[in-house]
Amino acid sequence: MKHIPVRNCAVCRVKLPKRELVRIVRTPDKKVVYDPTFKIQGRGLYLCGQKTCLDKLHKKGLVKRFLKASPPEDLFASLEEVILGH
Repeated sequence: MKHIPVRNCAVCRVKLPKRELVRIVRTPDKKVVYDPTFKIQGRGLYLCGQKTCLDKLHKKGLVKRFLKASPPEDLFASLEEVILGH
């Protein structure tokens, strides 16, 4: 039986397999980006596929707090498309 990595949603703390979550990364050059491949190097946070968690992440400024870098304005719009497309 193969090991399946599990991660927590940064907002609601639900534990899910890593591949079922959305990953946001602060790259070594301090850019905050969406990581669809789960392979970009850097500090990451995971988000479940619920719109309410994305809204809380944006409104409470949790990306800046967790990753210690400011996200670009278009990040949340692109994440919303990804989440609603799931």
